[in-house]
Amino acid sequence: MGVLKNPYPTWAEFDVFGQQKFFSFLFEVNLEYDKKEGYRTPKYTVLKRVLEEIESSGSVDVEMGGIEPPCKK
Repeated sequence: MGVLKNPYPTWAEFDVFGQQKFFSFLFEVNLEYDKKEGYRTPKYTVLKRVLEEIESSGSVDVEMGGIEPPCKK
C-alpha cells in the first residue's frame, strides 16, 4: 500500500523497461497533457482503485462474536 501512496521512489529504482511496466501497473492509459492546465488526472487501473478502496474503508469483515448466533438462556 505504501507504493500506491508514493510510487515515485519505487519507480525511480527501475530501468526504463521496469518503469514502463510499473506505469502500466498503476495507470490504464497514458497521461494526458493539456497546454493550459498541464498533465491531467490519470485513469488508474482497477487493481489500484480496489486496493485504495479497501484501505480507505476501514471496515471489519468478520464480527468478533463468531459465525453462530448467540445462545438464548
